[in-house]
Amino acid sequence: MKQVAGQHVWRGADLAERDDWMRPIGDLMRADLDAVVADAHRLGQTWQNFDPALADRDSLAEFGAVVRRDLADGYGFSLLRGMPVQNYEPDDLKIAYRALCRHIGIAGAQGDTENRVVEVIDLQSPEKTFYNMRGGPLPMHVDPVDVVGLLCVRKAKRGGLSGIASSMMIHNVMLDECPEALELLYRGFYNLKRNDRGADGRQILTDHLCPIFGEAAGRLICSLTRSAILAAVDAGRITLSEEELDALDRFEEIATRPEIMLQMDLEPGDIQILNNRVIVHNRTDYVDEEPMGRRRMLLRQWLTVPGWPKFPANMPHADAEILTTAA
Repeated sequence: MKQVAGQHVWRGADLAERDDWMRPIGDLMRADLDAVVADAHRLGQTWQNFDPALADRDSLAEFGAVVRRDLADGYGFSLLRGMPVQNYEPDDLKIAYRALCRHIGIAGAQGDTENRVVEVIDLQSPEKTFYNMRGGPLPMHVDPVDVVGLLCVRKAKRGGLSGIASSMMIHNVMLDECPEALELLYRGFYNLKRNDRGADGRQILTDHLCPIFGEAAGRLICSLTRSAILAAVDAGRITLSEEELDALDRFEEIATRPEIMLQMDLEPGDIQILNNRVIVHNRTDYVDEEPMGRRRMLLRQWLTVPGWPKFPANMPHADAEILTTAA
């Protein structure tokens, strides 16, 4: 274990004083997105069967290249501002969102659905998925894919702030303060697979330890899904020692320190784009509006970035290039 260096190792207190992680969506891009939506209508395409080639426009390609550099060689995230959510019908907004992300990565299926865009909303219904099963706070975690994009369509009545932190900075702090705990994160934990079940109907436990810190092509990466670890505990499939629980808690405590975490109050039209290999994110509790049509909602995409080294096999991940041939 050794200290990590680079622009992706940052403190939230420092970035809060800067705005070079914000990328405005300009008028030319908005016009091109309108044209993409119009072309999709003309060809009878929907957001589900949208042909990404319709988004091959210079303004979108140039913007995507900038964002990819932010993710790979910069802070590891960008906040895209100015998506005209109010100008589109819901299905058309999903087309425009897919078009914008076309040049960042390949949109893939998300867990228990083949959809390339999912609505993150509290349905308050028995028919729920893991991304709309309930409101409330979420601890620091990653989505198990190269990049996650979260487009804010509607805010909560109160709360629902998004916090992000550099997992590489957390690594460095742990190496200084609690190296024994960091060693356990390198070793990893068994995870309960959310969508895979055995012949007995029970969720399947990974047959190997899944490290939280590992390497891809010689570069340190992070993959933390605490819920999958604790789900294995709750199901009685594994037990965790005090030292193991403490290691997970230390990660969370460091990640949420005011000087480490960067908190965002996403506005409608903001798109948070995160490189899950070097960024973790959370959500504060919130109070929602009562009518379903006014409840807090984000649109999420999982993106695989062509050319990025693959995740190690022992780190849970989704890969659009494997899961689907659709871009």
